Amino acid sequence: MITLFKIKRYNEKLSNEKVFFRIFLLLVLVFVCEEINGQTLLGNYTFTGLSTSTGPASRLLASNVASNVSFSTYNKNILTINAQSSIDDNVFSVKPSTGDFGSVINTNMYEEFSVTPNSGYYLNLSSITFRISRTTSGATSFSIRSSVDSFVSDLSTGTISTTYVTKTIPLTGNSFSAVTYRIYFYGASSTGFVRIDDVAFNGSISCTPPQNVSVTPSTATVCEGTITALTTSGGTSITNTTNIIGTSNNVISPLSYGPNPLNSWYGGTKVQMIYTAAELTAIGLVNGGTISSVGLYVNNFVSSDCTDLTIRMKNTNSTVLTGFETGTSDVYGPLTFTPSAAGWVNFSLATIFVWTGENIIVEFVHNSNNTGNGDGTYTRYTSTSENSTYYTMKDDAGVGISGFDSTSLTTGTFFSSVSKKRPNIQFGFPTVTTNPITWTPVSGLYTNSSATSAYTTGTNTTTLYAKPTITKIYTATAKTTSGCSTTGSCTITVNPNPSTTLIYHQ
Repeated sequence: MITLFKIKRYNEKLSNEKVFFRIFLLLVLVFVCEEINGQTLLGNYTFTGLSTSTGPASRLLASNVASNVSFSTYNKNILTINAQSSIDDNVFSVKPSTGDFGSVINTNMYEEFSVTPNSGYYLNLSSITFRISRTTSGATSFSIRSSVDSFVSDLSTGTISTTYVTKTIPLTGNSFSAVTYRIYFYGASSTGFVRIDDVAFNGSISCTPPQNVSVTPSTATVCEGTITALTTSGGTSITNTTNIIGTSNNVISPLSYGPNPLNSWYGGTKVQMIYTAAELTAIGLVNGGTISSVGLYVNNFVSSDCTDLTIRMKNTNSTVLTGFETGTSDVYGPLTFTPSAAGWVNFSLATIFVWTGENIIVEFVHNSNNTGNGDGTYTRYTSTSENSTYYTMKDDAGVGISGFDSTSLTTGTFFSSVSKKRPNIQFGFPTVTTNPITWTPVSGLYTNSSATSAYTTGTNTTTLYAKPTITKIYTATAKTTSGCSTTGSCTITVNPNPSTTLIYHQ
């Protein structure tokens, strides 16, 4: 903390030098304080510009946004903004759209915002700060969760008082993609207001350096005048990409039989879908590449648990499904998943899946071993020309996923079918970008093996030919479009040619 002492005003005027010196000391102290705190403001929501006559739309954008990062509009779900009283001008004041806050967290009731680093950059997470208060009948507690774990765990919880209190939520780690944060309010059975203001996201933004660069000479020790080839490897950039297979907006009708992997109408559900090698190639996946996440598009949702949700995958030569294929491997779960929002729901795989160039099967299975947790969650699908989906729904199938796997499909309440209605899917996988390679020093470097064409400063090439006259260190630099670079070097040791002495005998 910095304490500024009031400077006693003397009758005589301070010299300009003394004034400037004191200002300089103050700036240094502020700078040191910011460095010690380790926080830099990347963007904040001040909610300024609202009055009871203009409405809330003008105040939901972030301000003071740093370079190479973007913020979403500040949003809400089943909450109503209060813009009827001047006391709620220039703050985000909300109450439940229907009912009350409830005594426990309602995962459908929240405020949210997203932070996204630009391509080639990543976020260093530090903290979220905000001011919060409530009316006497408003929610008494809050919780913050993030999309990193699909909003399962609390990053922080706290109480809400009737006077404004500043809260600081510490964050850790890095993120190379967008992160969404949700604030939930609960702990009141009435419909009062919660007021939040000055929501700030703190951290830093860094460009992502290329992979390590290695420089390999064909010969590391040479005689003077000998030509040796220099070749690089590495220096590429790896970026996480998500691409979609299936673009139609079709939705299975409510209470209808159909392939809905996240629906809990029955006590348990298993769905297998085939996606073809041609489709995977078209979205940018390469043979031998890895898949790190799988997502489905939720068109409508209810908060009905998908108990022990498990995702399995398999490379296959099959082109159609007539029943469940065996041999799929667990890549996610079992973890209970509760739908909480419409849109893409992505599941980060616990085990990375390696694609071998064939078609693949993706399987979703969950089981509550009851008669169902409720209908209402529907994923979007696209129709295919073949039976690309097979699914089973059954009540009281047994305990856990193993119980569903071994359940009999001849007794009990169940339904099984093939279908051409295949759920739209989003795959996440890394893509490799080749960065330009430049060399220093340029003396003694050539672009051809006979060393007659001199290398020009800044020219991109992965292979050069060195003809040094003395021992030299050559450095190759890979540089991204964001300006981050990685270097690699090698030493070429030059042994001088032996001198020749001619002796003349008379």
